[in-house]
Amino acid sequence: MSLGNFQVGSKVRLPLQVLENGGLPVSSSNVESVEVNRIIKPDLSLDSSYPKDMIPIDETNAIYYLDYEPEEEGNYIVVYNITINEIVFSQMDSFFISSSSGITMTERTSIPTAVPVWDFVK
Repeated sequence: MSLGNFQVGSKVRLPLQVLENGGLPVSSSNVESVEVNRIIKPDLSLDSSYPKDMIPIDETNAIYYLDYEPEEEGNYIVVYNITINEIVFSQMDSFFISSSSGITMTERTSIPTAVPVWDFVK
C-alpha cells in the first residue's frame, strides 16, 4: 500500500492502525510500543533519526501517527514495528516525493489511475 505522492517540502503524516483477528483494533492495554523503526530513503540509505515512537491519536481504535519531512525526491519506504504482549510485528508502507515543478492534481483526471512512476519523472 502507498501513502501517496507528495512534493518536496511537504510534511508527510505516517498513519497506522493496529488490527488483529480480521480487522478488530488491538486493545491499547496489550500494545507495548508502536514505532517507525526505520525510513529508507531514495538512495537506499537509512534516515539516522529513527527509530521513533508514534503518537497515539485514538487508543480505543489503536490509531497512531508520526509526521516526517523528507528532504529529497524519490521513493521512501517506512518500516513500522508494533510490540504486543512482548511479540514484535512489522509492517511496511511507502510514499513518493516529487519536485515542486512536477505533476499537479489539475493535470490528472478525477478518476484514480495507476501509472508507472517513470511517467512522472522527466
